[in-house]
Amino acid sequence: MLCCSVTTWAISTEQEQQFLYYFYAAHQAIENEQYSQALLLLDYCEQINPQDGLTKDYLGVIYDALHQPDKAMDYLRQAYACAPLDCWQRYCSKLLATQEGASQKKSLRLAQQILEQTVKSKPKDEDAWGLLQKAYIQLGLWKKALSTQDRLDGIAGYDAYSALNRYRIYHLWGKDKEALQAIDDYLKQDPREYRFLLFKGDLLVQNKQYLQAFILFAQIGDSLANIHELEGAYMAYDKALELDQNNAYVLNNYAYVLATNSGDLKHAEWMSQKTIQAYPNNATYLDTYAWILYLQGQNYLAAFYAKKALENVTRPEDKAIIEEHLRIINEP
Repeated sequence: MLCCSVTTWAISTEQEQQFLYYFYAAHQAIENEQYSQALLLLDYCEQINPQDGLTKDYLGVIYDALHQPDKAMDYLRQAYACAPLDCWQRYCSKLLATQEGASQKKSLRLAQQILEQTVKSKPKDEDAWGLLQKAYIQLGLWKKALSTQDRLDGIAGYDAYSALNRYRIYHLWGKDKEALQAIDDYLKQDPREYRFLLFKGDLLVQNKQYLQAFILFAQIGDSLANIHELEGAYMAYDKALELDQNNAYVLNNYAYVLATNSGDLKHAEWMSQKTIQAYPNNATYLDTYAWILYLQGQNYLAAFYAKKALENVTRPEDKAIIEEHLRIINEP
């Protein structure tokens, strides 16, 4: 949304109308990436009112788009000086993006100072608190970063993004136990939020708790497949196979879910084939392989493996499923 500058100046009504005409025309030109036209229009605005903060803010936007960072920073600095309550956001964002070694810390400290002043004036501004948290994180002020999340939760409520921010801050701080707890706290509220389960698994891997991570990823894959959250299921299975690429249980389940949900049948066949090579007499793995072959139109070969699965099945409930599969495969 386009806002109007709070700067006041002694000009006539006619000049004010001219200013607004040029200003809104410049706004439209910027949106259309017509930067030369926008610069000309904003030059008229500066002639009418040299102290208008939003004019300088827009000039900063243009020079940033034109890859002239020094000019962009200079205009954004001037914009903030003219209208600090209106023009803090782009200036602070630019300061936080400073990459140069010696000046980076100085820029971060300046952004911190400006944003701390801004949130005093705008205590319910989520953007200001969010940028302040970013400044604290970049400066390694972890306790302050967490305190800003408390303020953000008070404004917008506790949700997945709150938990994710807490996880990220603790993780960057090197407090993986607390990072795991932040995830677990949110999972109590929403146990189906698979992103957090995956984060938890990643932390277990980083802590070299590979078996626990593998079990968690496999469980996530199965659980999400059961509720048809396929993207998350595939991500979880992939992470499990990164830890144990030949695990027949995961390969079988991944292959079956992929094949029965219009996925890559060739990849499913490759995974399933690995399971029957490792366990040639496992009825479940043989049945999965048979069904994948059937889905590819290889009915004769599919029937062969389905019959072999029946020869090795032990549980009555599994036998009923395999018999149904064989019946469908043999249908003319």
